[in-house]
Amino acid sequence: TTAQPVTETTAQPVTETTAQTPVVVVNPNRETTAETSAPVAAKNSGLFKDGSPDPVNGYILPQSTSQYLSYSDISNLTTKGICYAKNEIYARYGRKFKANELTSYFSGQSWYNPKYEAGTYDSQIVSMMSAAESANKDFLNQVENEQISGGYPVQ
Repeated sequence: TTAQPVTETTAQPVTETTAQTPVVVVNPNRETTAETSAPVAAKNSGLFKDGSPDPVNGYILPQSTSQYLSYSDISNLTTKGICYAKNEIYARYGRKFKANELTSYFSGQSWYNPKYEAGTYDSQIVSMMSAAESANKDFLNQVENEQISGGYPVQ
């Protein structure tokens, strides 16, 4: 059984960071990056297909700040894990979350410092992102949407 995406009270998947974000395909070949890291640090093993994340540094995808992600980089993530990894990019900048589950998860990370209200400061956060972070949030959003709609075969 695969983990279902985090939901708001309206039973819609948690994609709060995507409402104003267009889907952009950057690096369409999505070749494997030269150096990939194993998924790490999750209190909820439902983020990882093998259920055994390595809690070394507290990030799901530590390389998402500086490397363009590929499908192989996210192959061990469930749909829920992809949602969390996408929101992790925003959380690094201090974005607060409306969904209690995301708030709880990120509040448990030692590196998380919530500063900006959800939605209110999203455009400013996006303007602070590196090119890799921006492309990666779009890529993760696209993959998450494809999985939810059944268009991507990773389960």
